[in-house]
Amino acid sequence: MLTILVLALLLQISEPNDDSPNPPAEPVEVEVGELIDRPDLLPREVTARKQFRFGGGDDIAEGATLRVVGLNAEGLTVDTGRFLFVCKPEETDLLERAGIYIATLTPEQRALTLDAALRDSTLWPTAVALASGMEFSNGARIEPGTELPLRAVQGSELELYSASVGTILTVAATDTDFVRRGRELLHGDEADRRPHFVRSVESTLSTDAPSDLADADYILLYRGSGDCSRCGRFSPKLKRAYGKLKDRYGNFEVVFLSEDRSPAAFERHMRERDYPFAIVEYDKLYAAADARTREGRLMPIVYLVRPDGSVIDRTHPDGRGRSAEDVLKTLEESLSSRN
Repeated sequence: MLTILVLALLLQISEPNDDSPNPPAEPVEVEVGELIDRPDLLPREVTARKQFRFGGGDDIAEGATLRVVGLNAEGLTVDTGRFLFVCKPEETDLLERAGIYIATLTPEQRALTLDAALRDSTLWPTAVALASGMEFSNGARIEPGTELPLRAVQGSELELYSASVGTILTVAATDTDFVRRGRELLHGDEADRRPHFVRSVESTLSTDAPSDLADADYILLYRGSGDCSRCGRFSPKLKRAYGKLKDRYGNFEVVFLSEDRSPAAFERHMRERDYPFAIVEYDKLYAAADARTREGRLMPIVYLVRPDGSVIDRTHPDGRGRSAEDVLKTLEESLSSRN
């Protein structure tokens, strides 16, 4: 019976949307203690090996699929989709599934720990899935397994954005599949191993506008609105400089992030200004890393950054120091000196 179960699991994990980044391999033996120490090796789901009786119509049938929430010395916490409960690991196929997943990893992938992934932004995914659901005081709910854009990493916590709830969330990295997705990047093309900031911004860009972010050494972030008179004076200067600099250099990009008050105002702004550079989609502004929420009160708000998001120059928050034109000049000088 166990042989049949393991074979079935191997077939399941070979599906396109599976737990493993590599082809199936011979399962390895794994103990509960190792999984407690390395929660990043836990499978996403397990199968119940017995019936769990709770009364009130909430019984869990043998063979039911349960989402893994966490594991400690007290037991395995799983999510039924309606409620959480704690069971013994051996009451599920936890060890078999973990053994199958671990067997698919390269030595480098298996060695990747949470701490190592948190330190290397080239391994941060642009989105993660939640291990368990979240409920809010207004009645809104985010279901387990929901994929949310990753904005930033703060210590061992992730800053995520939920468009459906309209809020920025902070969750523990261990409450997501952060490391698992980092392993996929580790296994993928070297071209994908770019800093998280530039990949995150790139994932939010409108397909109607061109973008050279993949080859950019410098990124000029421009935040403004259609009803801002200062932006109206700066935008033509930026468009002229963009065309001139693009004729000479290819290793930079300008990214516009709207400060318009509504989607309609944004669309009107785009029609009137006709920007030739990259534009973040209006409904993805807060998913473009932390670009839209960086400090700035007086528009235009302009940052010159590297692909990892580190700042080279920026406008003064309330306009009393560095201007947008000053930051644009820094871009010109940086390109000239590097090329």
